[in-house]
Amino acid sequence: MKTGNPKDIDIVSKRAISSNLKEKGFFSPTFILSIVGLCIICLLSIFLPEMAKHVFENSRRWSVINLDWLFVSLANLFLLVTIVLALSPLGKKRLGNQAKEYSNLAWFSMIITTGFGLTLVFWGVAEPAAFYSDWWGAPLGQTPKTPEAAPLALAASLYHWGLHPWAMYAMMALAVAYATYNLGLPLKLSSAFQPLLAGRFAKPIGSIIDSLAVIATLCGVATTMGLGARQASNALSHLYDIPNTLLSQSAVIILASILLVIILQKGINKGIKRFSLINLVLLLVFAFILFLVADMSGALSLMLSTPQVYAENFVAMSLWDDRSDTKFFHGWTVFYWVWWFSWAPFIGIFIAKISQGRSIRECVFAVVVVPTIFTFIWFSILGGVGLDQLLNNVGSILTPRLSPSTALFQMLAILPLSQWLSLLGILLVLFCFVSTSDTSLYVINKLTSDNPDSTNKLVTQFWVLVQGVVALSLLAFGGKKALESVQSASLMIGVIMCVLLLVASVIFIYNLKRK
Repeated sequence: MKTGNPKDIDIVSKRAISSNLKEKGFFSPTFILSIVGLCIICLLSIFLPEMAKHVFENSRRWSVINLDWLFVSLANLFLLVTIVLALSPLGKKRLGNQAKEYSNLAWFSMIITTGFGLTLVFWGVAEPAAFYSDWWGAPLGQTPKTPEAAPLALAASLYHWGLHPWAMYAMMALAVAYATYNLGLPLKLSSAFQPLLAGRFAKPIGSIIDSLAVIATLCGVATTMGLGARQASNALSHLYDIPNTLLSQSAVIILASILLVIILQKGINKGIKRFSLINLVLLLVFAFILFLVADMSGALSLMLSTPQVYAENFVAMSLWDDRSDTKFFHGWTVFYWVWWFSWAPFIGIFIAKISQGRSIRECVFAVVVVPTIFTFIWFSILGGVGLDQLLNNVGSILTPRLSPSTALFQMLAILPLSQWLSLLGILLVLFCFVSTSDTSLYVINKLTSDNPDSTNKLVTQFWVLVQGVVALSLLAFGGKKALESVQSASLMIGVIMCVLLLVASVIFIYNLKRK
């Protein structure tokens, strides 16, 4: 039985509860800053959508136009550095002294499904078709809707999804992994900035850095969830006449959230790893069936010519000065680079988590080379079949105009087994989103916890709820405008992240050579 002053007991119990919640990952500085920042962005986007869209999108547009040189030069630099690291003697250095935790197959599957996610399914057919038809600019000023435009469209898609973005993720992963496994620091973005962060302001600045990563990730993934729900609902309406309403979109988000809770409750080994393997198999099965049922003669011709076209135009697409295709360059390439920078923290941190015991050379191969090969195969099959239909004037990909959310299903509509392939495509939309989201929420849990060595299931459920509520709220109250505003806010943080990644890379190389 407790004795003493009731007020003292009450004070002690409140402190104990507060301390317990903090240990579980609630109310840490990063947690509070992240929630406040997310609330401000979402509330502005929901209740003042016009103003929010004006502020966020104009800021993003200004950055894309005026800082294009920064994003493109840094993307080129990170690709060059990863290649040099892999080929140099430094490539033999290992991330920590522990044995490898995952098989190569499981490792590759988690890397690929985390980095690509829903957007690869969303743009697999639509992006090459957009470049071919000049939907929003044509690469390098190529005349649209000509035989020469088709291989360049595939090459430009490979350029956006291949070596450059994965080099960004690799540099982030290496910087965080080395700080964690070789320097004994927590698995957090802020750890990559040691020993630069020192003194009395180290912890507040570190919390701000981690919070920016959390906000960018949550905004980006919640936006992707909303857009994915719209795509799935639109596809269901297009294929099965199910009304494309807020109710159907909400059902997709709720289903995805339930899957996320189940997977995250089981952790990495029994949850994320197994689901990533299933998702990778599903992607490969879908591509293989499409390869069998489609007329691949034209697609194979494009596939064989794309590597040469890619190599011939690689330097031209990597320059930012004197571009004749500024609409394409700013609307696609620079936009993508900023988007990849905003996603680099959570993808890089998760790759760091699963790469303990690997050498730097292994990481560069697995994170840069393997996904690029997968990208080439994916776009060659899906994009190649779509372009072949456009070249032969069959199908309805561009009728009445290109719609990215239904382009995949319009391409499938004239193929054998179209209903089954379309159903599998809808399943891929759901699975690919969940594969990206489960890793992002896992990383957010780590970043907002004062004890990143442990994972609290209650905190994980909280972040799943937050992500679902944000996506539903944006769809219900703001619609497409609110989603685009939050996406633009995430991209603005990507501007900061590209500079932070440069600093982290310099520190990583310094520590690497010093040791």
